[in-house]
Order: sequence, then C-alpha cells, then structure tokens
Amino acid sequence: EHGAESTGLQANLLCGSGDMALQSGNFSAALAAYQAARALPAADLSTETQARLVIHLALLLPAPIGSGTLEEAADLLAEAVRVLPLFNQPESEIPTAGELTLAATATLAWLYIRAQNPLAASWLERSQLLVRQQSGPWVRKVKVFLKDLSGELESAQEGYQSLGLHTGAGLIAMRRGEQRLAEGDIRSAQGEFQHASELWSGRKKEPTGLFLARFRLAEIFWQQFDVKEARGTLNAAQELLPQVLPALRSEGRSVLVS
Repeated sequence: EHGAESTGLQANLLCGSGDMALQSGNFSAALAAYQAARALPAADLSTETQARLVIHLALLLPAPIGSGTLEEAADLLAEAVRVLPLFNQPESEIPTAGELTLAATATLAWLYIRAQNPLAASWLERSQLLVRQQSGPWVRKVKVFLKDLSGELESAQEGYQSLGLHTGAGLIAMRRGEQRLAEGDIRSAQGEFQHASELWSGRKKEPTGLFLARFRLAEIFWQQFDVKEARGTLNAAQELLPQVLPALRSEGRSVLVS
C-alpha cells in the first residue's frame, strides 16, 4: 500500500510538471513528463490520473515533437475511453468524469478529422451531445471548438473572439483566406489575412501566425502589382524571423500548417 501511495505521488508530480511545461509552450518537456508518468504501474494510478495522462498524450504524440501518428494517438485514446472506469461512471461518483469524458471525445473527434477517418462524424456527434449537458467557462470554449471542427467557421470565429481566444480566431481567418484564394476571390482573401494579422499583431506568443499572415498579404500585394505595400509587408514579416526560425528548424513546415 505504501508503494502504491508513493507511485501515485510520483505520478501526480510528473503530471504537474507536464502541465506547467504544456502551459509554457515547452511541448517536448510536457510529453516526456507524461510519458514517464504513464510508464509507472497503472494499478497504482487513480482512474482520473490515467484519464488525464492519455488525453494529454493523444494531443502531443502526433505533434512534430511526438513519435506517433494521428491514428496511433486516436487508437490510444479510444481504447482508454473503452476500458477506463472514469469514462463509464456517473459524474456523481467521480466529479471530474463529465469534464474528462468531454475532453476525451472532443480530442478523438479532432484526431479523426485530421486523419480523415470516417469515425470522425460519430465522435463529433457524441461530443456535441455531451457538451450540451454541461456548463461553465471551459465548456463554452469546447462548444466553440466543436463548431470549428464542424466547419461552422464564421460562428466559431465569433466565438473565439468573444472568449479572447485570438489564436483560434486567427487560424480560422487564415483558413478562410486560403479558401477565398482557391476560389479566385483575392479581395476577400486579403481581408481575411489582414484580419488574422490584426488579431496577432503585438501578441508575443504568436509570431509564427503573424509571420504567415504577413507573408500571405505580401504575396497578394505583389499579385496586385502594389510593389510598395508588398515590400513593406514582407519586411514586416522578416522582422519576425528571429522568433520564428527556432520553431521552423525544430518542427519544419508543420509549424505553419498544423
């Protein structure tokens, strides 16, 4: 029993370390901490700890710093949802069960959508059902995220902005801009890229997004033969390179498109 308590404490410390690393953007350190915690004897870990671990791992494993594919991450999480008691007990028995179950199903929907797996629709529907049964600030963010996954981009963008989630709103603006470009609507594309640039301007944590938005704007100005604006916008993008290059070197092009 003493050994189980010691293992549980060690797991909590590792999870706490992983959470802090994740919040600070040190994804490699977060992944290492979560993997170390999951390597501990599962019998000595609470079902809540196991659930949190597998959700975090499913999010990080397919990232450039991870070692897994989208399918492997989805399989890992789907198996946990099937067997872990927390995901199959009333919330009254485990207070966090509802929140963690919603987190797991929404993560699975996201993974399957990215992997273009036909299971995506059923997990998205399941997530939408669960989110209607809960409330609170975190749940409001999940509702907006599910709208994003469902392709309700305008509504999702408004939701992200109302919640102060400028990263999500900016990413949608970039996606809408690329769609308008593909349709040949350069003016609308320019508006979307400009909106993304404004959302990310001055945000120290989003230099990569701002770099990409400015770069795409510079391309559009060049296509419109506005050389002065093209050069000015490109120079503004290049000013961000010292902040962007480390991520590009470590993660490659995926840092711009993931």
